[in-house]
Amino acid sequence: MSVDPYEPCPCGSGKKFKWCCQKVAKHAEKAEQLLEKDQPAAALAAIEEGLAADPGNLWLSTLKLEILLTNHDHEAAEPLMRAILEQQPGNVSVLAMKMRHQFEHGDGAGAAETLQHVLGVLPAGGTEGIEWIEGVGRVLAASEHYYAALAHLRFAAAHLTEPEAEQPAGAEPSGRQRVRQDLALIEASQTAPWLKQPRTLRPPPHAVPAALAPRWQEALGLAAAGRWRDAAVIFEQITGANPELADAWLNLGLLRAWIVRDQEAADALVRYAALEPDAEQAVEVECLAQCLASRPSQQSVDVLTWRLPIHDRTRLFQSLREHPRLQLQARAPDEDANGQDEFYLLDQPILPAREALQPDNVPAVVGFVRLAGNNLQLELADPAPDDERLKLIREVAGDSVAPPEEPERIGSLPVSFYRLHRMWGMTPGQPAESVFRLRQALFERMYRATWPDTPQGWLGNQTPRAASVVPELRRALRAALLIVEYEGEAAQFVTDLGGVRDALGLPPEPLLEGPSLDPERIPLSRLGRVRAESLDFASLRALFARAQRFGLPLATQHVAAALVHRPPDASLTEAFDAFRALIQFAIARYDAAAAQDWVAQARGWDKAIAAERATWDVLEWLLSARTQPIQHWAPQLAALLEKFTSTNRDAGELTTVLLELGLLRLVRDPADPQRMVLDTRLLDSVILRYGTRQAGALDLTPAAPEAGKIWTPDAGRPEAPGVWAPGQEPAKPSKLWVPDR
Repeated sequence: MSVDPYEPCPCGSGKKFKWCCQKVAKHAEKAEQLLEKDQPAAALAAIEEGLAADPGNLWLSTLKLEILLTNHDHEAAEPLMRAILEQQPGNVSVLAMKMRHQFEHGDGAGAAETLQHVLGVLPAGGTEGIEWIEGVGRVLAASEHYYAALAHLRFAAAHLTEPEAEQPAGAEPSGRQRVRQDLALIEASQTAPWLKQPRTLRPPPHAVPAALAPRWQEALGLAAAGRWRDAAVIFEQITGANPELADAWLNLGLLRAWIVRDQEAADALVRYAALEPDAEQAVEVECLAQCLASRPSQQSVDVLTWRLPIHDRTRLFQSLREHPRLQLQARAPDEDANGQDEFYLLDQPILPAREALQPDNVPAVVGFVRLAGNNLQLELADPAPDDERLKLIREVAGDSVAPPEEPERIGSLPVSFYRLHRMWGMTPGQPAESVFRLRQALFERMYRATWPDTPQGWLGNQTPRAASVVPELRRALRAALLIVEYEGEAAQFVTDLGGVRDALGLPPEPLLEGPSLDPERIPLSRLGRVRAESLDFASLRALFARAQRFGLPLATQHVAAALVHRPPDASLTEAFDAFRALIQFAIARYDAAAAQDWVAQARGWDKAIAAERATWDVLEWLLSARTQPIQHWAPQLAALLEKFTSTNRDAGELTTVLLELGLLRLVRDPADPQRMVLDTRLLDSVILRYGTRQAGALDLTPAAPEAGKIWTPDAGRPEAPGVWAPGQEPAKPSKLWVPDR
C-alpha cells in the first residue's frame, strides 16, 4: 500500500505519514503483499522484523493484531489489543477488531461497552455506527441481554436511512427488514414484559434548577446519537448534586441498562421508584429493576465435597447404577471407563415408569456423585454434621472405596437459590402431558409453601412474609410477586396465587376496563388485566395486535376470546389469528377438550363466512401428536400428507408444523449448496412404520419446490427405512423420537 508522505498516517496517530510510520513502510507493504498471496505466516515474520527495528509501532502492531485474530490466536491477540488501545484509546480500526472478536465469543456486554468507545470517536451523522449498533443488538440478544438488545435494535431501526423497497423473492433482507425481524423475534418471545416495554428518556422537569437544564439537554442530545455511556455520566453528576430529581434517576437507570450495566441500572431505577408518587408507575419500574439484576439473598449455605479413593471402579459403578436413589447422567456408550461419570443423588427412590408421579413422590436432587479419575467425589450443599447422604453413599459403595478424606469447602449457595432452584429426578418414559401437569403442581407448591419463607435479596434479605409488614418493602414485594405470576403465565400454567397474596396482605392487582382505555398507553404487564369485553371494537382490535406482537399469553387469550365471541364477519380478519391462538394455547396446556371446542367454533365461523382453511385440520392433528400415542396420530398425519400432497394446496401450513416438531428438517442440497431442501427421512420412517403398511402408499417422491409438494434430497421412493432420530446417520436406527418428548 503506497501512502502519500503528507497524508495522515495509517496508524491513526493523526500525524503526517512522513513524520510518523514512513520508516516501517517497507515492512508493512511486504506484509500486505504476502497476505494478498495468502501467506499469513510469512507476513507475520515481515511484521516482526519491522517491530524489531521499531518496537511498539502502532501501524505494524495493528497489522499483526489483524493476522492473529484471523488465525484465531486469541491468546496472543488479546494482550496486543490491550497494549494498542492503551497507547491509542480512540483507534477505531482496533476497536472494530475488538468488537468483532467479542462478537465471535458471544460477549454481548463487552461489545456494548466497546461500541460506546467507537461512537465516542466516530464523526456524528455517519451510518457506520448504526451498522455496529445493529450488530451489537444481535449479539446481545444471543447472550440473553434482551433489554439492552431491544434498545440497540430499536435505535438501529429508527436510524437506518435506506429507502423502503420490495425485495425480490429469495433475496437477502435489507438492513431495515433484518432489524425488524430481530426485533419481532425478541418482542414475541416469553421474555418478561417489563424487559420488552419501550421506554424513552424524560425531558427536564419544570422544577429542575435553571443551571441544570442545559446539562440535561446535553445528555439527551448525546443519548439521541447513541452515546449512552457519555449521557449516563452527565446524569450521574445530576443525581449526585440533586438526588431528589426522580426523572434523573430514571434516565440514569435506563442509560445504564442500555449499556448492560445491569446492577448499577437497577440501583438507579429503585431510587426512582422510591421517589415516584404514582404507585403503579413505581411498581412497573421496580419490576424492571428486579428483572434486570438478580439479587440473591446474603444468607447462604456451604457446599462441601468429599473424596473417597476408589478400589474397584467397575463394581462401584454397578452398585451406584443399580441403587434407586441414584440416577446416572449422560454417559456415552463408548466412553472410556476411566472418564468421569456423574450421578444425581435423590432424596427418595425413583418410581417405576408405570406409576403416576405426584408432587409428593417426585424425587428431588440433593447431591452429586462423580467418578473422576481414581476418586469418588460427593458434593453436598448444606450438609449436617452426621449427614444421611454421606452415610448412604458409603453404604452403597461398600469396600469398593476407601474411607473419605476430610471434606473440602468448595463454595456456597445463596439460600434463595438453594431453596427455589430445585432439580427433580423424573421417571424416564413419563408422558409429556404428565410431566407438564407435574411441573405445574411443583411450581404452585414451591411458590405457595417455600417462597413466602425464603429470604430474598430484593427484599432486604428478608422473607416475603417478614417483608409484608415493613412498609418500605411493600413495593418490592408486590413487584416480586408480579414477576412470579408472570413466570407461571409464560409457562402456560393455570395457577392461582391468590392465597399467597392474601397471606402477605397484598390486594389483587386492579382490573382495567372501560371504552376510553387506550391499549397503546397501557403498560405491557397490565394488558392481561384489561377486561376485553368492556372495550369498543377499535380498541379491542388494537389490544389484540399489541398482545400478539409482544407475546403476552394471558392478554392474547382474553382478547382473542372476546373477538371470536362477536358474530361471524368476513371483515374481522383478526378472527383467524384469534382462533389459532386459542387453539395453540389449549394445546400447550394439554387441554384437549378446550382445543377441540375452539376448533369446532373456528370451523363454524369459517362456514358462516363461506371460508375453508386447512389450519384447523393441522392444529387438530397437532393436538393428537401432543396428547396421543404415535399409533394414534401417525395414521392421521399420513391422511393429511396424502390430502395435501395430492391436491398441491395447503401443504405450507402442515410443513411449518412438521418443521417445528423436527419431523422435517431444512438441509442444504448436496447438488446445490446455495439451495435449501427438506429432509423427510424421519417423517418417512414414522409414516411407513405407523401410518401405513405399504412403502409406496404415500407419494413422497422428490418434487420441485414450486410444485407445492414435500420433497427430499434422497432420490427414489423410501424403502421402509429404520426409524431415524435427528443427529444420527439413517443407517443406525435408534429409539423412536416422538414430538415433545
